[in-house]
Amino acid sequence: MAFINGYKMIKDCIVAIVQKFHRGKPDFPEILGSGFLVSREGVVCTCRHVADAIRQLPRPSGYHGFPACVLVFTEIEKDGRKGVGVLNVDIDSMGDADIWGETTSYLGPNPPEVSMILLSVRETPAIEFATDPLREGEEVAFGGFPMGTRGLRAPGWLHQLSPFLHCGIVSAILPHHSATLPHAFLLHANTQPGASGSPVFRDDGKLVGMVYMVLRHRETIGGGADDAGFLYYTVPTSLTGCVPFPILKQVHDVASAHMPTKPRVTLGEYISARKPIMVGSGDSVFTEWKGNDG
Repeated sequence: MAFINGYKMIKDCIVAIVQKFHRGKPDFPEILGSGFLVSREGVVCTCRHVADAIRQLPRPSGYHGFPACVLVFTEIEKDGRKGVGVLNVDIDSMGDADIWGETTSYLGPNPPEVSMILLSVRETPAIEFATDPLREGEEVAFGGFPMGTRGLRAPGWLHQLSPFLHCGIVSAILPHHSATLPHAFLLHANTQPGASGSPVFRDDGKLVGMVYMVLRHRETIGGGADDAGFLYYTVPTSLTGCVPFPILKQVHDVASAHMPTKPRVTLGEYISARKPIMVGSGDSVFTEWKGNDG
């Protein structure tokens, strides 16, 4: 199945969550994880462990904001020339999902691997939630930033300014396909750290889930047949774990009902004020970003 149209519909909603403060002047900020816009109010959905990583980042003495920001990739036009603009957008607030009350229909982890990030801009693009339930065997795709910044630099220099697109089939629904509220599903698709928070979608561009982990296999070296060996390492399998969209939708609805009312500029106003970097042949891509990294 081709995901050309679906990916075109949601690509502008995929964001990179990056470290804000660095030692030195890197050519690109360190990517902590992926995320996606789920509301035109500037709400980004990502994994809870990505949000936890933000809270652990170093920050300058006296700095009280979040030590991370969100990179938004958007098409812009400058002097009659179209290209891709890279915008670093500040985080206004963050919230984590939790489960309370009657939970007999939910057999997954509590708290679930879901957090919401409110950006300092509004009137953003937003992905649409699916309505039809997942089916085992259906083909879906996901887009994000596996291997983080290292993936954009492969094979050794910065050469990519866009998410990676993957596809696979739904190999299992957890705990089973007839569960009232599935707590996860597995994709037969390989990915790496950095892809956490990637949106999973159908060919119609509708959201069916979010990547949060990859199952790993433990390999051992040495030792006998009946012991664990003297050296071991883990390798990723072709099974990727995802949070299903009914859980994401519930978290989104609660977050929207309790959203802070602080005034924020629109994304269009922010683009006009920041004069985003145009990516083109021979351009010094990150000159402006280096001047505004705090």
